[in-house]
Amino acid sequence: MAEFCLDCLNKINGTNHGESYFVLSRDLELCEECGQWKRVVITRRQYYYSYRFVLLFCAILKSSILFLWKVINSIYRLLKNIIKRNN
Repeated sequence: MAEFCLDCLNKINGTNHGESYFVLSRDLELCEECGQWKRVVITRRQYYYSYRFVLLFCAILKSSILFLWKVINSIYRLLKNIIKRNN
């Protein structure tokens, strides 16, 4: 796999990403574009907290739907008992 420093990778792709967007190497390695010893890009960073937010949102949504279902079901049973007593 080609190893490029952050500056060269941004130049090649025409982007302006910062260090927080990528996982960089710990040690200095030779950039294949500029030939200088720099920290090179290993991979794009996966956003851990955005996935956690989605999971939290789904849990809250599930709880809300379950709560609404219980309220609607309770109202239905209450009305069913009232109608049953009147007949």
